[in-house]
Amino acid sequence: MNFIRNICCLLLIFFIFDAQANRSVKLAIFDNPQVDSSNALISQQLQNSYMQGINIGLHDAKKQKIDIQYKVFFYGDNLLNIIQEAPNVTSWNPDIIMGLHSSNESLMSRTFFTDRQVLSISATDIQLANLPLNFYSLGVPDPYAAKAIIKFIKEHYPGHNLFIAVGAESKESVDLGNLLASDYQHAFPKNTVIISKFLSSETSSIDLPDFMNGYKTGDLIVTLSIAGTYDEQINLMNQIANYLAPNKLIFINDVDNWGTNVLPSSYNNTVNSYTAYRLDTLFFDKKSVSYKNFSNSFKSIYHTSPTDKISFLTYQTIMSFVAALKKYPPPNNLTTIEAILWSYAEARKYNPNWFRPMEFAFYKMEPYQETLYEKVLPSE
Repeated sequence: MNFIRNICCLLLIFFIFDAQANRSVKLAIFDNPQVDSSNALISQQLQNSYMQGINIGLHDAKKQKIDIQYKVFFYGDNLLNIIQEAPNVTSWNPDIIMGLHSSNESLMSRTFFTDRQVLSISATDIQLANLPLNFYSLGVPDPYAAKAIIKFIKEHYPGHNLFIAVGAESKESVDLGNLLASDYQHAFPKNTVIISKFLSSETSSIDLPDFMNGYKTGDLIVTLSIAGTYDEQINLMNQIANYLAPNKLIFINDVDNWGTNVLPSSYNNTVNSYTAYRLDTLFFDKKSVSYKNFSNSFKSIYHTSPTDKISFLTYQTIMSFVAALKKYPPPNNLTTIEAILWSYAEARKYNPNWFRPMEFAFYKMEPYQETLYEKVLPSE
């Protein structure tokens, strides 16, 4: 009898251990990866790269005995599309949701998802900190971006006034513009700051005399249009430069670049007409262990090196919850939804910036490509 009891205990321990060692996860991908609706070819390329990162994440998660079943829920440019698609996500009952790359979308999602982990791959608005604990973004919050821009100006263009051009359709851009203006005015009370708003989708028809009202020769122009594409930002800078010619303007922009460092063709015809820098808050070190692991897995599956940045961002999002489950094993009695919530909360408790980039970078726009100009720590 004791022998049978001991065998049963051993079997129970084995099954508990096996359950911990092998976990199945349902992952919903809820996003709009076609970030440039004006260029179908580029949009499709970035969507493909987005999904390549997902596939590499699934591949590396399986190495760690986590099997991920995923389902794609892509929506269109209109926020109404999110409202229409969210019930389909809920009906599938995923254990975790990822995507929601913009702050508008992430802030809106709290209405639909209240009981499971939701991960944004890159949202940065300061209001995200007010969301419930089950929401987290791998993007570095905007206050750090504002500090980085101010530090850059102080070092390279001290004493200049600011003219901030803000994409009005993006809450994230508007909030960052207001934050930058407030912080800059506080740091340099003798300088002036002007904010002027535009719609990213209408950059070709801006009333420039009205839009640039208040600009003074020598002002630095900061363009914030997180909802816009790089092409749209360049189009805006081109128009402003033409309107204010022959002044040699200096631009700083913060547009997310999911692709490579090759510049859109719309820039090449404007070489030498202005100087422009881009703050990259999604910068990563290609010499890091995590990127080398990603790159090696990418080459083994696709037989080529990764090119677009978005692949690594989606990969890192998956690895963030895989690493949390492994480093902070949840109690055995939890469901998978509860286990992910528990482990991710523990990870954030020990590192509030779990899996966020550790560096920012400023790139300078050169003929045909960007060049790395300077790296900045987000905490500075």
